[in-house]
Amino acid sequence: MDMNITKRSCKKDQCYWDWRFFLSAREGFGKILSLSSMKGKTILMPAYIGYSTREGSGVMDPVKTADVPFEFYHLDAGLRIDTVHLKQLIVRHAGQILLLIHYFGFVDPQYTEIMAFARQNGMVIIEDFAHALFTFLKSDIREFDFAFFSIHKMLPFENGGMILSRKGIDAPSGSEDLKREFPLFDFDYEAIIRKRVMNYDTIKNFLDASDIKDRIMILRPELGQTVPQTFPILTADRIVRDRLYFGLNEQGFGAVSLYHTLIAEIGMEFKTERSISDRILNLPVHQDCSEEQLILMMQVLRKLIKEQV
Repeated sequence: MDMNITKRSCKKDQCYWDWRFFLSAREGFGKILSLSSMKGKTILMPAYIGYSTREGSGVMDPVKTADVPFEFYHLDAGLRIDTVHLKQLIVRHAGQILLLIHYFGFVDPQYTEIMAFARQNGMVIIEDFAHALFTFLKSDIREFDFAFFSIHKMLPFENGGMILSRKGIDAPSGSEDLKREFPLFDFDYEAIIRKRVMNYDTIKNFLDASDIKDRIMILRPELGQTVPQTFPILTADRIVRDRLYFGLNEQGFGAVSLYHTLIAEIGMEFKTERSISDRILNLPVHQDCSEEQLILMMQVLRKLIKEQV
């Protein structure tokens, strides 16, 4: 062992993250699934994956393209993993692939338990951080084999995705050129994290004090270590959700609904997941939002809900 200490750091492989850049997170996910080590494996995925006529499915399309067999695991009414069902599938598919999706930036409450069980059963673990770049940066979540991230969903870019790997992965053609297209060090991430958390709290405080709190369900009442992508709520039904969605957007408040349409492969037996899809509405909390804008948005939301009587 070399006992000498150099005057400055010289080893490029120390404390190093080997980011690989793509035009989108789905392209990065597809690169992971195309690896020879993935061939012949089945992937276990949560039964809450969206589809749109304009964009297709960022999760399902790469799975289909790579011709990877798949099976879905259940989520509960709070969009949390049904650990009993998932563990049954892991035992049945030991040594295969497990996909964890951090919806809206949130990490599942049973994350540690699930990861330990998956490791015990030799699973290859892929984590979808498309909504959770800032949660990743803030937390100590580093248990995956592979992870993919979306740049444009969390930062003001038109496109962009990244992957990380513990096992090594060949860089795609043009990866270094793409890296230069995304000046990620231009942003103050601590400021972004504070702003998103503060905006989330602004919406929650409004709802907690309002006379509409019994008319909606806050999907994630507590943030914990999460840095939110949006503020997800559940309405009474699809009709109410759609009226709120269109009403807010008509008045200039950019609400979205993730995922209002599930992929066709998710069968009718996933009733809870379908119910969430019918009722979910995601309110903006990104770093561009001011407190005044959010309060006005919530006043409009309250008015729209009161009109539903």
